Amino acid sequence: VHYSPFDPKGRVHPGVLATDSGFWDAYRTVYPYLSLLFPRRLGTVLQGWLNAFEEGGWLPKWGSPGYRGGMVGSMGDNALADAIVKRIPGFNVSQAYAAIRQDAFTVPQGNFGRAGLGPYLKHGYIPAGAEGSMGPVSEEVSRTLNYALSDFAIANAAEALGHGADAAALRARA
Repeated sequence: VHYSPFDPKGRVHPGVLATDSGFWDAYRTVYPYLSLLFPRRLGTVLQGWLNAFEEGGWLPKWGSPGYRGGMVGSMGDNALADAIVKRIPGFNVSQAYAAIRQDAFTVPQGNFGRAGLGPYLKHGYIPAGAEGSMGPVSEEVSRTLNYALSDFAIANAAEALGHGADAAALRARA
């Protein structure tokens, strides 16, 4: 069981919660490593992220625990997409796809999801001076590159799960 910082009533929930991952540094090192050497442990960690998604409505960008807006991008999407493609055991694949798809297609209201997703969808990149749902968007180049990389990873997961239209749209964006 875990205390849920995502639950507005502060309740205890069943299952795992995974915290203290700054995905940007770890999506390309820690999680591929775990997928090769400790796939079942990785599945447990991923389910912890998905429990946060279920309880709070969005994947954390930096589970610490709770939501923090410290990451430029939604790099946890890459670890989830990679695990879907590799068929890592121990996490809810349909819930994982719903979570990463939301990051890719739903313009957030608040400090969740991808800041500047609206301009990114409109232009194919985030232009300087872009406005997002929470005001001005910073780090436009880094966000654009991270969103494109995540779109490519999510496209691969979409294809693996038979979501051809999503895969085509995400590949075109990437």
